[in-house]
Amino acid sequence: MIGGFWEGDKVAKLSDQIVVQYGMGITSSEAAVQELVYNTVDRDLVHVPKVYRFVRSDRSEDPRGYLFLEYVQGQPLEDTDLEPSGKTVRQIAGIIFRLGQIQNPVPGPLGGGLPLGYIYGDDGAKAPFTSIRDMNAYMNKRLEYRNDTIDLSPYPLVLCHGDICRRNIILEDDGSICLVDWGYAGFYPRFFEVLSMSHVNPYDAAFEEPVKQEVTKALNLTVEEEHDMKLMSFVRGANLRWSFDERTPSEIEAYHASQIMHFSGGQGPVVDEPDGKGSVIPLKKETPGPSVRTSAPPHIFVEFS
Repeated sequence: MIGGFWEGDKVAKLSDQIVVQYGMGITSSEAAVQELVYNTVDRDLVHVPKVYRFVRSDRSEDPRGYLFLEYVQGQPLEDTDLEPSGKTVRQIAGIIFRLGQIQNPVPGPLGGGLPLGYIYGDDGAKAPFTSIRDMNAYMNKRLEYRNDTIDLSPYPLVLCHGDICRRNIILEDDGSICLVDWGYAGFYPRFFEVLSMSHVNPYDAAFEEPVKQEVTKALNLTVEEEHDMKLMSFVRGANLRWSFDERTPSEIEAYHASQIMHFSGGQGPVVDEPDGKGSVIPLKKETPGPSVRTSAPPHIFVEFS
């Protein structure tokens, strides 16, 4: 094992060219976002390991993901006694600025899935965001104790790495930076990246503070962004203190619709007539189609060229 945690996701070297990240926290979204950055961002700015293959096994009670990646030769920044130089800090700020130019209309991990990261506490968001509306509802539920609200809809959703810290940076012999561990990556307002750096665990002020300052300067955050970033820190605090019903507005609407269908005897939704009585709108009878196997295969493979 060359990386990771004994009780969590791990990294093992398979050969001089390939490593594998494996564990319950390794997802297809992480593979997809690494592939996106690998193909989109200039290699001279940041080196992202090439993705060879992702495999998820559902055979056991603890399904695990296996992400096969290019092995990168270099020195992890956390293994050095070096303080981050001005050049390194500026390089990292430039990487974050460039990632902020990659946008997606749907918040959260690329392709869907549960948002993860320091803002969401130890267990992640526990429910996917299918829209800005879902994300706003999630945040505002956690701001109720302060009688505050937040609206993230004015902000573009940009790619954030979500875990910028020494252990995820490899210094290569040619001076370039390799950025690894994209498990917290997703599409959020750009100040999410700055906020995440404030809550890296364990916190490394000697690294995080100069990087945050340089990134904040590069992004030139507005007064509104600074205000909403502060509100988001309260969201994190609420997540660390309490548990919440994680159903999104879309899921709640679907639940209510299913209840209406159930209590109408499966014939259709109940509607109110002018006299106040309920009537049933019959559903169109469909001709039964061919049977479809709904059980998922035991393994899911995603290959990358």
